[in-house]
Amino acid sequence: MDSSSKNIISIVAGLTQPLEIAIIRQLLQRDALVIVPASNADTILQIKSEVADITTGSLVTLVTDPMDYERSKEIADHIQSNYGRIDLVIILSCTTYPALPLTELDYVTWDAMQCDSLSYWFMSARLLLPLMKHHRRGTFIQICNDPVQKSQAPSPLGRIASMLQMEISKELDREVGVYGVYYYHVFSHPENEDVDRSKEAAYILGLYEDNMNQTRALFHTSPDHLLACTL
Repeated sequence: MDSSSKNIISIVAGLTQPLEIAIIRQLLQRDALVIVPASNADTILQIKSEVADITTGSLVTLVTDPMDYERSKEIADHIQSNYGRIDLVIILSCTTYPALPLTELDYVTWDAMQCDSLSYWFMSARLLLPLMKHHRRGTFIQICNDPVQKSQAPSPLGRIASMLQMEISKELDREVGVYGVYYYHVFSHPENEDVDRSKEAAYILGLYEDNMNQTRALFHTSPDHLLACTL
């Protein structure tokens, strides 16, 4: 058991994908309390089934609209009042966008990019980072697509989303770093690459576990050797 992860209060939110499940599993195996908000009951049931074999740690699931600010604030306040702190927040924003030129893109897709990649992320940071600043501790990890898509045609919309996310991370890191909060922006391997997600999750959690010995580098990419095959 890694004592650096034991009994940590963590939040993992985003897309229910192999990387998110791998992160939740490894946190539970490290005896952490893992709070997982999701948009519907089916997602909650899927997550619970994926970790049913793990007997350590505690999983707390919540059904909530991720864009309902007032409800999300109530949840953040509830966590603060019940647990006293938040040690680790991991937000996954790994969304794949079409490779269409911007002039051929429909507005619904453009609007969805702003909601999925920017608004939800900003709201999570706005609700949770002030709690970390108050306690002068904690780690916030944002996981996004690798801006260099190796296995498919480049997406103009995806590049725009990546650049905007990077700029937001720079600003948030500048704001919270002086309070002793660690902020990391991690580029994940694309979903359609054959990657060992358990090793990728271990690398990401290693940023939290070893952050006292890390430089305060903002941007990170898990090593290429995590690829299960060369594409």
